[in-house]
Amino acid sequence: FNPKLAGTIKYENEHGTYSIDVIPEMPPTFKIGNKTGQPYQITLKALDPYWTDKSEIDAEIPLARIEPMLTFPLEITPDFEFAHLIAGDVIEIHNNGDVAVGAVFTINVGGPLVNPRLYNVLTQEYFALNGTFVTGTKLRISTLRGKKRVEQDDGYGWYNIMTKRKVESKFLQLENGINYLQLQADSGVAFTTSYIKFEPKILGV
Repeated sequence: FNPKLAGTIKYENEHGTYSIDVIPEMPPTFKIGNKTGQPYQITLKALDPYWTDKSEIDAEIPLARIEPMLTFPLEITPDFEFAHLIAGDVIEIHNNGDVAVGAVFTINVGGPLVNPRLYNVLTQEYFALNGTFVTGTKLRISTLRGKKRVEQDDGYGWYNIMTKRKVESKFLQLENGINYLQLQADSGVAFTTSYIKFEPKILGV
């Protein structure tokens, strides 16, 4: 344990795996010259008191997605589609934690996208960007506490585009329970895929 560095406690039970970030408040003290093992206690402090449910954080929830249509036996007809894009639907998202949390939204632009926004149907809050984004652009919006970011990747790496955030925008939070989100835009949403990742937080394990 190093009192200058943070660490992570992980706990597992039959329900899942949980973690919490901690820092030691002070190092243990030992008797000088005692060469045998010495019992000691160490006090850890969690600046964020909530545990993270690790069983759910790696899942990407689609807000707009490509649905494959290929089935077997295969029959090619004049109106056959290998896949089609489902975009603009209201998506139900469950936050099984005890408190509201932020999330990371990824938007993959498949055609000119004008003034995209993430809309919370229940609260009527939204996060919007001003501008037109071209095919191949990736957008990443983080509403996590202490890690709020708005970034764009044109194929050469991520860079900050916080200046494109619409002034009235809210850094959306997912309330505990059911949330309804929708990807919107002035135009181009039909060519766009989008995903959300978040970490449920719980009071105790």
